[in-house]
Amino acid sequence: MSIINRIPEKLINYKVFRDGSDLVGLAEVDLPDIDHLAENLGGSGLAGEFESPTIGHIKNMTLKMKFRTIYKPVVGLVEPKPVLFDLRLSVQAVDAGTSEYSSYPSRIVVRGTPKKKGLGKLDPGKKMDNEVELAVTYLKIFVDGEETLEVDQLNFMFKVNGVDVLAQVREHLGMTN
Repeated sequence: MSIINRIPEKLINYKVFRDGSDLVGLAEVDLPDIDHLAENLGGSGLAGEFESPTIGHIKNMTLKMKFRTIYKPVVGLVEPKPVLFDLRLSVQAVDAGTSEYSSYPSRIVVRGTPKKKGLGKLDPGKKMDNEVELAVTYLKIFVDGEETLEVDQLNFMFKVNGVDVLAQVREHLGMTN
């Protein structure tokens, strides 16, 4: 299928891995928001105010995962130590010219520290919905095998489609070799 005619439709399915181990994939995931730090600017020569984002700087990122039941790998997420999640996705697309369906891979890698662990609820015959919130410091997204986004707050990196928007800032701050 030509990528030019490809219309991404929906997520077919995904699996959740923690530090390379399969977590059975039975999780609902709320991905982090990318919310840029911004400051309102106004003054002489401007016709009012506008919000100015700070290059490559973002607010807190949080990933939420809700699991069906309690089991050992999920309970271990209460420990406040860094964890890596690798989400493997298959996305459905349709070719606008031929109406043929296909799929392509996507992948989301997040690293952070658990900051909240909800144990869920007990209701016979129902899922427990125990939840973990992760304070994310690293996020990397691949679409169809290509790196499209990498945010690494601890290493002062913000890349979009291969362009590191903080490279010049790191140079100004003496952070390059």
